[in-house]
Amino acid sequence: MTGTEPAQTEKPLDGRWEKNGRNPAVAAVVGLIGIGILYTYAQGIMTAIGMMVMSQDLASSESSTFIASLTQMTEATKQPLRLALFITQFAAMLLPTVWLVRHWHSSDVRGYIQAVRAPWMDVLLAVIITLLTLPSLRFINAFLIQNIRLPEFILRINSELFAAYTVEEFVWLVVVVCITPAICEEVFFRGYVQRTLSRRIGVRSIAIVGVLFALFHQQPLGLPGLIALGVLFGFFYHRSASLLPGAAAHFTNNLTAVVSSVRTADGTEAVSLPLLSGEMWTAAVTVPFLFLAIQFYLHRTNPRFAAIES
Repeated sequence: MTGTEPAQTEKPLDGRWEKNGRNPAVAAVVGLIGIGILYTYAQGIMTAIGMMVMSQDLASSESSTFIASLTQMTEATKQPLRLALFITQFAAMLLPTVWLVRHWHSSDVRGYIQAVRAPWMDVLLAVIITLLTLPSLRFINAFLIQNIRLPEFILRINSELFAAYTVEEFVWLVVVVCITPAICEEVFFRGYVQRTLSRRIGVRSIAIVGVLFALFHQQPLGLPGLIALGVLFGFFYHRSASLLPGAAAHFTNNLTAVVSSVRTADGTEAVSLPLLSGEMWTAAVTVPFLFLAIQFYLHRTNPRFAAIES
């Protein structure tokens, strides 16, 4: 086995694409485009249906200003948007990815996408590294927002989409924003696209898929941070030969965002996370610990990774 082959090549490659001897990198690109289009259209349709259901409330509302009207529209449509995200992640991303793996690549779907156990210490380290990375990413994001000077109401409306005012709403957001992407997006981006690309281009697939992962989220201001997170999740997948560390890291990142969005009845922030404030001192304090954690992770995973790949 060559150094660029994935960890699970001993599993049967008995799918149609494999039997015909086609290039796996082309399969990754075709799958990425196909599922990307399917997901985008499905989410748009689901959101449109939800907004139609809410249209009566919007039509009967009386708002004196454009900003007030826009804020009210955001409030009315956030539940359809959340439901659309939940349904389409499973129906238009996870299920098509499983189908693609089974029919194109391997009857052993779990083995192909590397949905296998990982040492608990590897998972814990992935969570710790993610938490130590976030202060620097929040600082960069805050710097961009401050210098671009977006109108305050745009930032407020954007944050309102994922704000939680009750315990029930918080739990629903954890399911939609934390658990669902940690499963569906990791299986698609890491388990399929990175896994399949890596069979031809090796470790370079981490950076490529990291950028694609960031672009998928369509958040221009958050692009640098999303690229860093995408590369980080791919790094965990590559080193551990398992989806679990990256999925745990993905869940952790999204959970911090949801916790930060918890609001009291009057709309004020309910939970304060000083290290995620976006200030420079938070990055300065955590970077040395981040470096040490990454070094420890490399030390732990390198012997096992080398044994698998050799």
